[in-house]
Amino acid sequence: HSVTITVTDGEGSVEIPISILVTPVNDDKPVFDPTTFTISVAESLTVGTELYQAAATDADSADTDDGVITYSIISGDYDGYLTIDQVTGVVYIKKMMDFEDAPNNPMLVEIMADDGDTTQVPSTSSTVTLTVSITGTNDNVPECDDTSFLVTIAEDTTTAESIHSMLCTDEDLDTLTYMLSGPTDTSLFSLDTTTDPDSPTITLNGVLDFDADANKRIQEVMLQVSDSVHILEVYGTVIVEPADDNEPYFMNLDGEITVSELEDVGSSLYT
Repeated sequence: HSVTITVTDGEGSVEIPISILVTPVNDDKPVFDPTTFTISVAESLTVGTELYQAAATDADSADTDDGVITYSIISGDYDGYLTIDQVTGVVYIKKMMDFEDAPNNPMLVEIMADDGDTTQVPSTSSTVTLTVSITGTNDNVPECDDTSFLVTIAEDTTTAESIHSMLCTDEDLDTLTYMLSGPTDTSLFSLDTTTDPDSPTITLNGVLDFDADANKRIQEVMLQVSDSVHILEVYGTVIVEPADDNEPYFMNLDGEITVSELEDVGSSLYT
């Protein structure tokens, strides 16, 4: 601004030009609107994915340092999942998230916008609270307490009797389905999942006979456990053992032999 001051004594005058330079004062702090924001993040998103952009405004002129805003995460990211671009305010994934293993979910992340004046009282910074909810995806294979098994059963085991049970779980809490497959002889074995959906039980479905067929004395069984995306295969071996289930019998119940009176003592007469 320029002004001119005129000084006069009644007879003469003099003009004094004055230039007034207005210098900026950092008297405005950055402002977030709104001051809270909520996002949902799938745990499967990769490192470097952009999640959110913090955007604050500052009434101080952007042509001076007083209007230049820098951004930082000051609290809430206890697991180190996030990073922020100090200039643009863009929040990125820094490391892969894990829904099942995240101790702080949702995360209440506080982001600060600062225009750099540390001497100003009150401070010329402000914050926005970003609520980050991590959502799960089906990224885990089902697990069973047996990855393989070996059982021995007698050939006289009754039909519908339990042969082997196991406990199966899924970290993603997906519903599991079960099926006997592969080499399993489904005429001999069946699957019970109604008693306990988390504990599939293989039961005897037919009659075993150790004596009738030597090839069936060892049975291979495969159980498939599925969460609709992943399949776990559990292999088992069932060994059939003989049971004393047959009475002795004579092949020839009737017969007539002739013995000479001259036969020596101890001679074999009949078999």
